[in-house]
Parts: sequence; structure tokens; C-alpha cells
Amino acid sequence: SALLKFMRNPSLTIEQVFKQVRNEVTDKSGGSQIPWETTSLTGEDFFLGSVPTAQTTKQQVIASNTEKDPVVKREVVVPQVDVSPEKKAQAELFFNQGKIYYDKSENAKALTQFNKALDLNPGLADAHYYRARVYYDQSEYDKANPDFDVAIQIDPTVSSYYYWRANSHRMVRQDDQALLDFTKSISLDPKYDQAFYWRARTYIDLQQIENGLRDLNHAIELNPSYGDAYYTRAL
Repeated sequence: SALLKFMRNPSLTIEQVFKQVRNEVTDKSGGSQIPWETTSLTGEDFFLGSVPTAQTTKQQVIASNTEKDPVVKREVVVPQVDVSPEKKAQAELFFNQGKIYYDKSENAKALTQFNKALDLNPGLADAHYYRARVYYDQSEYDKANPDFDVAIQIDPTVSSYYYWRANSHRMVRQDDQALLDFTKSISLDPKYDQAFYWRARTYIDLQQIENGLRDLNHAIELNPSYGDAYYTRAL
């Protein structure tokens, strides 16, 4: 179902579709399911649906989104370097090994691998994202947020990037920023029940009870077995 959902978005390249599916399935399964893909594609920009013009590229779509969206456009320096195909391939290997360590909760080893990946390819958005997740798990939110920022600048189409940056903001009581990011995450993935739930919790913390209850109801509609949402709504 995740694959079909993202395939319907005409602005996503096939590479972005695979990334969206991997992140969503991994997040929503609590890491118990980790999709992998093997392809023989050699070009850069394969779109699965029609795009606004024949000349539209992945970079143009991302640049347009970034310019229009203040949630995406923040003061952050995104690495702009030419990376050889060989270095990109090696960086992917380091990233995949880091992801394996991360899923085993071996954060120190994961961090080492993500750092190696980013040394080779600073534009690897998922490596920034998962390095941020390591920092988040270690309660190092001041280190997590810059990596989330860079991941979003590189690829502003991934809902989980905003969701986890929102949680990081929430942990340091930057609630206004958290609400913006939860809302952006939901706009990219309207079925993201956890984003509704944690936006609800943020609203409730801010004494915006009506908004909180509305989001709790959405979370329960999307996931009728969401026990935490029922519990919070009952309080």
C-alpha cells in the first residue's frame, strides 16, 4: 500500500518513491520491516507519472518546493560537491551498514558508518537523516536538528524527515516549530497516524484542546488500534 500511495505522486522520481516507501514502512513497523530495492537504472530522473513540463527535473521540483515553503527554507548550508559514481556507491555501502547497526540499536557503530558515508557523499539525504536519528536517540537534539535541516533541504518530499525534526523540536519545547513540521509531514502523508498523534500532544501541551482532540480523532480513524491515542483522548 505504501508503494501504491507514493507511485501516485507525479513529482517523485522512482528513486524518491523507493526512499519514501522504505522510510514509511520502517517507521510504521517499528523497524521490523526494512524494504530493500535492487535496480539497473542508469539515469538520474525517472518519473513515474506526468510532470508539470517536459523539462521538469527532480532538482527543479525540489528547488521549487524549497523556495515556496518556509518550513523547508531555513538558514542551513547544504553541501554542493561533485561526487563520482564510485564514491556514491561506496557511500551507499557505508550508509546501508550504518542502517543495519542502527536497527540493532548499536548507535556508536551506526554513527561511524553514517559519518563515513557523508564524508564520501555529503549530499546523501538519508545519511543525514539517520545520523540525526542517532543523535535524537541519544537526546543530543542540538546535533540532530542541523542534520534534519540538511536532509530536508536536499529532499523536501520525505514526510518522515519533518516528523522526526518535529519531535526533536518538541523535546526542547520549540512547540511552534514542532507544529509546523508535524503539519508539513501530514501534508506529505495524510495517513501518518503518528504525526497526527504527536501534533495532538503538542496542541494539548499548548492548551489548544479542541485542536488536540481533532487530531486524536484523526489518528484513531487512521489506526483504530492506536491505544495511546485512545488513552490521551480519555484524559
